[in-house]
Amino acid sequence: MLINLLANAIRYSPTGETMTVRAEAIGQQVQVSVQDHGPGIAAEHHERIFQRFAQLPDPSGYRGGSGLGLSIAREFIATQGGRLWVESELGTGSTFCFMLPISN
Repeated sequence: MLINLLANAIRYSPTGETMTVRAEAIGQQVQVSVQDHGPGIAAEHHERIFQRFAQLPDPSGYRGGSGLGLSIAREFIATQGGRLWVESELGTGSTFCFMLPISN
């Protein structure tokens, strides 16, 4: 899960750009986020990127993988009682976040 988000952040960020990974406990859950400084994702595509085989046009010409990574990640997180989402705007990079319950 985390490797998938990191790989995407590396893939879509300019060379030499920083990425930020955070983890924090919020109540009885842990939230993990991966922030990049890539091209960002328009709001109308925020849910589409989590659909199987979905790929967005990339002006740089990069053709992504199969379009399964984020959909599988979201399904996996959901089966564990959590959720996965993106916060992004065009030109500002993206932050992918997931929350999972803390087990005792």
